[in-house]
Amino acid sequence: MSTTTRNCIVLPLPSRTLPVWERAAFLYTVLDAGWVRVQYLKGDGTRVSRVCTRNPSIVGTYGNSSDVRAIRESESAYLAQDNIVYFDYMAGGLRSFRVSQVEVCGIDAECVENNH
Repeated sequence: MSTTTRNCIVLPLPSRTLPVWERAAFLYTVLDAGWVRVQYLKGDGTRVSRVCTRNPSIVGTYGNSSDVRAIRESESAYLAQDNIVYFDYMAGGLRSFRVSQVEVCGIDAECVENNH
């Protein structure tokens, strides 16, 4: 019997009833670790699912030095804001989302690099 799954492994995202900084701290931790699938609502109400990271080694490999620099500069004041800057795997560039609009985050069962 196989113990692997092809489903996304859902991470325990803190509740929206908690302060924004608690959700932000959790999201920063998982995004700094590697690729994470994040589902959130855009400003126009559209639901999107993105494969994201803030890990400098990964961003440096798939992006460029200015992307790495922008990620590092954005983390200095993250507790004061509801916006997280991340590197988007599919778009190949930087994007951002509002912490309060995140619905689900998880880890894909198959590494995105395998599908690159």
